[in-house]
Amino acid sequence: MVIADSEIDHIHLPEVDSTNVWLRNNLAHYRHGFVISTDYQTCGKGQVNTHWESERGANLLFTLLLEPCKIPVEQQFLLSQLISISIVNTLRQELDMPVTIKWPNDIYVGDKKMSGILIENTIMDGKLSKAIVGIGLNVNQQTFTSDAPNPVSMYQLRSKFFDREALLHKLTTKILVDYEQFNLTQSNQLQTTYYELLYRNKGYHLFRTAKEEFEAEINSVLPNGPIQLRTKKGEYKLFAFKEVQFVITSR
Repeated sequence: MVIADSEIDHIHLPEVDSTNVWLRNNLAHYRHGFVISTDYQTCGKGQVNTHWESERGANLLFTLLLEPCKIPVEQQFLLSQLISISIVNTLRQELDMPVTIKWPNDIYVGDKKMSGILIENTIMDGKLSKAIVGIGLNVNQQTFTSDAPNPVSMYQLRSKFFDREALLHKLTTKILVDYEQFNLTQSNQLQTTYYELLYRNKGYHLFRTAKEEFEAEINSVLPNGPIQLRTKKGEYKLFAFKEVQFVITSR
């Protein structure tokens, strides 16, 4: 059974392989602002083929279609920053506690991951034409059973169940409004806000690459996405996504 929401351009499927895959396969039929959500994904994915654990009917799993033609290809990380900030601001209101962005776009409370974002951009004639924005948010799941090291849900944080439909509407509305109001003259302010909301943006912390572990502080995040770290020795190191990771102790 397919449920259509007449107030927003929204389709809900009880089960699907992946909301991102579904939208990509049906992209020609939908426009900016469309949302596909589901209760369960049989092949849900996170970044770079990682798996996203989600109990059936407990969390938010959805994909939003944006047509981000206002953002140049070389600055496409601005879209990731904009969406991350929108989600953080919404969740801070819902939870009344600090929520941060772990570079590049995971959503954290303390040292635990609450949400992940997977953005797939389409480029046409040298410009961004469409963005498939997949979001997984741990809402009402009470326990996690996978080998993911540090998941957390809103229920675990606040010991209460949340209205998933109302939360979906708040999140999608916030993202769409923030996107519509954004223009490129605000890029510097957007990047400043993103940095202020970054997980572990102050002090020295332990990082790991394929070759070593070292202590460093976040110096900056470049407009196109890479993170620049400054070691205790004063060395600057630049990393693209997946080239470096935070060392986080599971608790």
